[in-house]
Amino acid sequence: AVLTFGLSIPAGAAAGGTLGTGIGALYSGTIGLLGGAVAGGAMYEQRGDLWQGAARARICLTDSALRATGYALEIASCGKASAVEVLVRARATSADTAAAARTLAAVKAAELGSNAQAAVSDRKIQAAAMSAAGGAITLGTSGGAIGLLIGSATGAAWGVIPALLTCGMSIPVCATVVGAAGLCAGATAGGAVGLIGGGAVGYGACALAGEDFQNPVDLIRGKAAALVRRPSAPSSDDAVAVASAASAGDAAAAARRG
Repeated sequence: AVLTFGLSIPAGAAAGGTLGTGIGALYSGTIGLLGGAVAGGAMYEQRGDLWQGAARARICLTDSALRATGYALEIASCGKASAVEVLVRARATSADTAAAARTLAAVKAAELGSNAQAAVSDRKIQAAAMSAAGGAITLGTSGGAIGLLIGSATGAAWGVIPALLTCGMSIPVCATVVGAAGLCAGATAGGAVGLIGGGAVGYGACALAGEDFQNPVDLIRGKAAALVRRPSAPSSDDAVAVASAASAGDAAAAARRG
């Protein structure tokens, strides 16, 4: 390499590689030729057995494929039958559930209607409702009036403070605003108290009265019917006729005595 300035290295590598390739190809080819000849001869001698083995393998593979196909079809048919059975059961169950739900809804609706009718026809509830309505109207009206008066007075008093700056306009404005607020608050509070208190009083009175309690509506209807059936006062002609008959009877009695 020193003498050839390093050119001997690639040249030697190329020559060695070519020689090694040729020797390796010749050795491998010889071995492959001999091996292939031996194997080919053996296979030729055993060609009948190899053919029978291939046929048996093909038959086994075909049989296995047919069996796998049959198993798959059987599984698919079983799955289809199971799916149909499950669908039929689901439909039957859903139908039964829907029928039971309709029956239950009808029963509950009937019970609710009967309970509502019984509650409406209950004298205690009627008395409580009428008492609550009356109390709400009465105390609501009273509370609204009181709230209006107190709110108006309070608003007017508050409006006096800035009256000098507003030329007196703050007095009616404050009275109106605060009076309206007092009206709403008083009516709401009074109505709520009257509703609750009146209902409680009416229900309690009916409960204490027991069977002797008479519905206010029935009482008013009875009074009105009694007034309608009451006979009217006798007219002046009827009074004169009665007086004449009495005088004639007295005269006849005096004549008999004489």
